[in-house]
Parts: sequence; structure tokens; C-alpha cells
Amino acid sequence: MQPMPFLWVFFDMLSLPEQVLVLALDDKTGEISPAVMPFIGCSLVAAALLDLYLSGLLKRSVPHGEATAIYRLSSSITITGDAYCDHVFNTLAKYNPSEQTGDFTTFGFRYLDRVAPFHRMQAAQHRLQLRLVAGDLLRRGALVADTKTMAGLFRRERLLPGEQDSGEDSLRLALQVVANRETTFPTDERILSLLMLIVATGLAKNVWGANGDVAEWRIRKTLRLVTEPSSIWADANRFARYGAAND
Repeated sequence: MQPMPFLWVFFDMLSLPEQVLVLALDDKTGEISPAVMPFIGCSLVAAALLDLYLSGLLKRSVPHGEATAIYRLSSSITITGDAYCDHVFNTLAKYNPSEQTGDFTTFGFRYLDRVAPFHRMQAAQHRLQLRLVAGDLLRRGALVADTKTMAGLFRRERLLPGEQDSGEDSLRLALQVVANRETTFPTDERILSLLMLIVATGLAKNVWGANGDVAEWRIRKTLRLVTEPSSIWADANRFARYGAAND
């Protein structure tokens, strides 16, 4: 059976990068687990690029006879309404027109090279992306930052739940329904994008607990992340999952 349509509204309450962030954060510690941290930077950038694609700001095409999709910035829309996605778009738009075209991974690393050229995938870069994505949630009071400086040198920042609802609980409820074994995955591109990002970031067990392995297998099979390497989700998966390793 298809998931209940009223649940779809929960997938529109936050941008894709914000959804990845709230699902990755441990509500008790306000931190990202060590297993997820190596991938969070690229995953957040991939989420923003997917959001730009779904908003029409990033166009995708596959040249005839080619296996690799080409992406280009679109100037038909100027804002998405999400501060982080707008920041990623505006950063990429600063490149010369000839450099506003390339494959998904090229776009991801061009953004990272512009915002932090000397440590694009080091720990500091991951923390930078976390702070940028958390910006709107912090301003709305959905998250609060707890910052401590140790020995006057090392800065530790935690992002804890705030007084305002972030939408995380509703999102997790909707994801439980979507991953139910009796449920047929929806065809909505935004929901499928989030499912891919959960798998690529290593969040399946965080989201679905003991059923995480089964849910991840169903998502990989549905999106064919390996067997159809030219899909939008396969492009994003490669960058989100392997960008750090290939840096």
C-alpha cells in the first residue's frame, strides 16, 4: 500500500540539509557520532545541491552517448527560501560562466574549494557546514548552541534541541511509515532524495533502529544506486558517501 498522503507535509517543513542535520544530531549530546562525522560535510553539500536541483536552480542533462550527467546553474530563479541552499548557490554563481557546468562531484568540490580551500574535508570543514546549515534553526529557536573552549585553544560546539519545534519528531514518524515493509516507496523526488541521503550518511540505524539494515537494503534496491550510476541519486550518493575518501 502507499504511505498516507497527509504525512507528506512533514517532508516539506525543513530543507534537505536541515533534515539531514536534525536526523544526524544526537539530541542528548548535541553532537554528530564519530561514525557519521567523516561523511556529514559532503552529505550536507549534496543535500543542498539536490535541493537546488529540485528547486530548478541546478539543471541536469545527459549528453547523447555519454554516461556522466552534466549539471549547470540556472539563473531563472534567484532564491530558494533556505539560507544554506542560497549560500551554496551564490557561492557557485561567483565562478566564471565556463565553470558553472560540470558533473555533480565537480560542483560539490567547487563549492568547498571556494569556502575553505585549505581544508575542504578536514574536521574544521565539517563543523563549518554544520554551523551554516544550523543557522536558520538557531535563529528560530529550534536549536541552541552550547560552546565551550577547552585549555583556551580547542572549541567544542554542541547543537542541542531548543524550545521551538524543529520538526524532527514529525519527520521521524513519517520516515517510519515510509520504510514500513508493507509500504510502497513514494515517487516524490524530495522524499527519495532524503532516503538516499540517510543511507549515504550512514544514518539508517539512527533513523530506523533495529530495522535499519532492512530499510537501507530496500532504499538501495529502489533507487538502484549502483546499477543505475547515471541517476540523480547515484550522482549525489557518490559525492556524499565517497567525497571525503576521494579528496
